[in-house]
Formats: sequence, structure tokens, C-alpha cells
Amino acid sequence: MSELLSWQVLTAIYVVLFSLSIILRRILVRDTDLDPYAFAGVYQALIGVVLMGYSFIHGWSSPDFGRFWWPILVSSVFFAGAHVTSVYALRKVDATVFSLLMATSAFWTMAGAIMILDENLTLIQVLGVIVLTASIALLFSPDSRHSRDKRLGLYFGILTGFLFGIAIFTWAYVGKYNDAATWNTLSFLFPVIIIALLRPQSLRNVTSLFRGKNAMAVPLLAVIYAFASMASLLGFAKGNINIVAPLQQTSTIVTMVVAVIVLRERDHLVRKALSALLCVTAVVLLM
Repeated sequence: MSELLSWQVLTAIYVVLFSLSIILRRILVRDTDLDPYAFAGVYQALIGVVLMGYSFIHGWSSPDFGRFWWPILVSSVFFAGAHVTSVYALRKVDATVFSLLMATSAFWTMAGAIMILDENLTLIQVLGVIVLTASIALLFSPDSRHSRDKRLGLYFGILTGFLFGIAIFTWAYVGKYNDAATWNTLSFLFPVIIIALLRPQSLRNVTSLFRGKNAMAVPLLAVIYAFASMASLLGFAKGNINIVAPLQQTSTIVTMVVAVIVLRERDHLVRKALSALLCVTAVVLLM
């Protein structure tokens, strides 16, 4: 089936599914007492199980652990942390703001490439950093009347962007030299082990994720994100990374539109729209 889909179609599928995943996560975690560690662990475990089927069909090939142990460890720890902090962020800020803060991961991915891989920093990328800073500054504007709780959510969102940015850089580094489908599966399963080791007491709260409205919502979210991940992986394989990556960031605009319609998140809409446009522009400049 994937052979019949162009990179343009795969990128569009990713944008829609990733946006829906943020909306569904917002619905799941807002105004609830879900254990963030249990949620992050179960969520990633279910995604890993879904992706495992595709990996075996594609042909399982484990990465070279001896050579790539450090980026595998870094990506696992940072992905684990990012999925936990994303729960705290989505409890306090709306889906549009969260997606904008997530887009800052592009800066940290670029920074990792410059520091670790000795890639050059261009003037265009410096401009991208400035534009990205401006887009985030709009969210912190004094007249937006953010409560202390909302402001804390913004900080959690920025932390999530940082953790995802470093995790994505190391994830891409491993995937470049190993079987991408297999590594994509393991990159969701390894963080589950990290969470279980660092927060074993959260294991007792796993069953609560499958009660009431969560019984179908959590597995549905995992399936949506798994297919988004596969679409992203195939899109990068078929297209130019410098074109596909910026286009994927249009998910911030799609998320804003869906949030307005489904979640009725309409406060400071003009400010959010301007921030989204600046954010997408910044990501294009950073690539």
C-alpha cells in the first residue's frame, strides 16, 4: 500500500493524524487526575506494539547497539521525559498553544546537529531562531492575561519541545545508519522501560487508563499516533527531508483549526494565528 502513496500524500496524512493526536490527548488529560507516568508508558507501549507488526512485515533488523548505545540511551530517556511533561503541559494550556511550543523542537534538533555533528550555522538559521523566539513571545505577552497555572503550562510546553528536539536528533542519527522501521518501533518501547525503572509505583495506575471514557480513547490515540509515525517515516524515505520536515510543521495550523471547531478554544485567536504563521516560517528557515 505504501508504494502507492507519494511523499506528498504521506506528509498530508501525517499532518492530519498528528494534529488529531494532540486534540485527543488534550481531551484525555485536561481536568483529569491521570498519572502522567502511567499514561506516557502505556501510550508509548501501545504505539510500539502497533508499529511492531509493520516492522516484522518490513523485515526486522535490530540496530547496532554496540556502536549506537549512547544515542539510543539519550533518545529513550528524552522521549520518556517528553511524553511525561507533555501531559503536564496539555493539562494547563490548550491544544493550539501546545502544538506551537512543540514546534520549538526544531531549534533543539538543529542545535544538536551543530554541536555534535559540527554542522554550520547559517544566517538564515539565525533569522529562523529570531522568528521562532518572536512566535513564542506572543504566547507570553502580558496582555494575554495568563494565570500562573497557564504560565506554568507554557514552561512545561517549552520543556517538552526541548526534550523532543534532542530526542528527535538522536533518533534520526540512529535511524540514518540502521533499519528505520525497526528502530522506530524500539524508540517507542525503550522509553517505557525507562519510565518503569524510574517510576515503578506508577505501574499500579495502569489499569485506570482503561476505565470509563479512556477504555477506547487511549488505544485509539496510540493507533492514530502509530500511523502518523509510519506516515512520517515513509514520507522522509520517499521525499526530501528539507521539504518534508517544514511541511510537517503545518500541523500547528491544522491543530489550531480543529481545536477551534472541536474544543472551542477561541480565546486570543488572532494572537495564536499570528504565532502559528511565525512558527511555521521559523521552522522553514531553520531547515
